Amino acid sequence: MFRNSLITDIPWTLVFISSVWAIWKTRNRFVFEGKSESPMVTLSNIKAMARDWAGVLSTKKRSLKNVNEDTRWKEPPPGWMKLNTDGSLLRDNMGGWSFDFSMNIGACTITEAELLALRMGLTLAWERRIEKLEVEIDSQVVINLIKNTDLETHALGAIIEDCRRLLRNPWTCVLKHTLRNGNKCADALAKLGYDQSDRTRIWDIPPESLVDLLVDDFG
Repeated sequence: MFRNSLITDIPWTLVFISSVWAIWKTRNRFVFEGKSESPMVTLSNIKAMARDWAGVLSTKKRSLKNVNEDTRWKEPPPGWMKLNTDGSLLRDNMGGWSFDFSMNIGACTITEAELLALRMGLTLAWERRIEKLEVEIDSQVVINLIKNTDLETHALGAIIEDCRRLLRNPWTCVLKHTLRNGNKCADALAKLGYDQSDRTRIWDIPPESLVDLLVDDFG
């Protein structure tokens, strides 16, 4: 009944994996935080997570068709800054470094990690009084969530709304999709975050492991 009535357009393997993950998180919230959750909320989380995973796989398939395109990082127009996530770094149209950060956010889904990184990157860019900002992210799923999602039914609705609120600030801010090859530095920063002890680390100069990638981006 669950399979036939809830998500018939998504492979059952993704529904099963999402179910196990959502039930485990619900159990942990009850055991460690004393927070109970109705079955319908857990069901909604399973549905949202399964659709996110299906979107990730679909985007990956489309990206593979474009591997021959020029996917090098492209500088923003003069007067603009560019933010790349899911680790995040901010650069100008000459490739000049403004800041970056890496995060250790523990166990979560890919989509949740990317949304958290986007929220942090937008927050830091706004605090630094950036007036014109291009935001590039290699997850079409996240872009679709920001633009199209009904927040009342999505498990990550609070984070999505935070991102939307930041995008509505009085600045010129454009959200774009990029292929993974155009986002190598941000991906490398995300990997740095896995091993760091601090939850968030802001780098005012590039970490040594990123120098070659930065040169390659703008070479």
